[in-house]
Amino acid sequence: RDPFLFRDDDGSKYLLYCEGCTVKYRKTYDMINWSESVILQTNPFRGAYSESPYMLKHDGIYYLMWCIYDGKGGVYDNRAFVFASPSVDGFEGTAPITMLEAHAPEFVANGNDTYILSVFHPSNGISAAKIMWK
Repeated sequence: RDPFLFRDDDGSKYLLYCEGCTVKYRKTYDMINWSESVILQTNPFRGAYSESPYMLKHDGIYYLMWCIYDGKGGVYDNRAFVFASPSVDGFEGTAPITMLEAHAPEFVANGNDTYILSVFHPSNGISAAKIMWK
């Protein structure tokens, strides 16, 4: 559920999606022929599900984000965890580098500016905030 399509620098495309407590992907170059399903990351929080995966690459580092659903934060939990890796296949077994107060976060670039979009936080609708990369 919650599919997301990421395009890498070499033209390969990754269809990320959630299945229970895992984020998986299937890879393609032509949108016709797809790889078998691969586990990108198993949720490190026991008894919790992952939802709304999103991946981006900035300065050679891949960032994976997803929301947690464990019944503690309501239907649209606004805890989104961010993980970093030097490769697409380097997320398994890693700890989050931060937690964002966002639900289903996505990043949008506008020229040299980057914005994070979130739904249902801080209120119903879409919120945007400028990101400052350091």
